[in-house]
Amino acid sequence: ATPIKDYDSYRKLPVSKYKKELEAWYNEKTGSTMDIDNPKSFNQKIQWLKINDAALLKSHLSDKWLAKEYIKAVCGEEYIVKTIGVYDRFEDIDFDSLPEQYVIKSTHGSGQVIVVKDKSLVNRDEVKNKVDKWLSKNYGFSCGFEVHYSNIIPRIIIEEYMEGIKDDLYDYKFMCIN
Repeated sequence: ATPIKDYDSYRKLPVSKYKKELEAWYNEKTGSTMDIDNPKSFNQKIQWLKINDAALLKSHLSDKWLAKEYIKAVCGEEYIVKTIGVYDRFEDIDFDSLPEQYVIKSTHGSGQVIVVKDKSLVNRDEVKNKVDKWLSKNYGFSCGFEVHYSNIIPRIIIEEYMEGIKDDLYDYKFMCIN
């Protein structure tokens, strides 16, 4: 089966139909088949978790703002990048009060980042177009069937700009299995 292309319709699907759609999506994206009830590979087990482990904590930790609040409460504020502001709409951002360098992200998506190294060069119309597009997208059903993203309130977060050695910022990711 070919997956449905109208992603908003997934919200109305019964779980049994959703499983079949996830299998069809996986088959289309990877070129291989899987049985969602009997996953074999690591990647297939990730697909299984999308249906069988939709814990609220997953949504909480996928939200960039709420994850920072969680880490601050559990580990301490020194482990998070400084937040300049969190906004519901582009129009709420006071660009004149922002520092010379900063980073704009969505709280509910992936890969939605604008790095500003010189605020005098920012084209606010271009930024508005990007931000409005970000805010209108529900990642729960449009990028890999990650239902926990559909519970995140779309917002914009502006953070302190960080720079590493030779413009290369080290980013560590930890995968925990079992």
